[in-house]
Amino acid sequence: EMRFVTGVQTCALPIWPLSLIAVLPLKEERLSELRVVAGVVVRDRTVLVARRGPTMSNAGRWECPGGKVEAGETDAIALARELHEELTIAVCVGEHLMDVVVPHNGGTLRLVFYVCALPHGEPALTEHDAVRWCTADELLTLKWQTADEPAVEPIRRLLSVDD
Repeated sequence: EMRFVTGVQTCALPIWPLSLIAVLPLKEERLSELRVVAGVVVRDRTVLVARRGPTMSNAGRWECPGGKVEAGETDAIALARELHEELTIAVCVGEHLMDVVVPHNGGTLRLVFYVCALPHGEPALTEHDAVRWCTADELLTLKWQTADEPAVEPIRRLLSVDD
């Protein structure tokens, strides 16, 4: 048995004649997955939500703010950076809430939700055209960004947990 490294995958192959060995590409779904983080910023049994501004795709839809994870970033660093860029807030990134995976431009988009705390300050608008602190019931009245919709019920449950 010989070991070969292709990209980041290591695979064990039986020893065959070289004419039978083909180099296989890495899994396509890994190459085409876009990783995006979203902050579930909680304060006093409410959650911060943002409405996508007119220059953004799906303008007018509500979302948990966040953005793309850049090469070399952890999810927590990317989320803290994105929330500072988009809303000028400094958050404490906490526990993972859930992932949502949806088709996106021939690949997939993985939206990873994290519970966050905002120790001080208030958000300011830079890309979004509105922000709100919503109760669990108010979340049901909003027109959500498609990828964020599956997170509404888990967020409602989070806000409803007794202290």
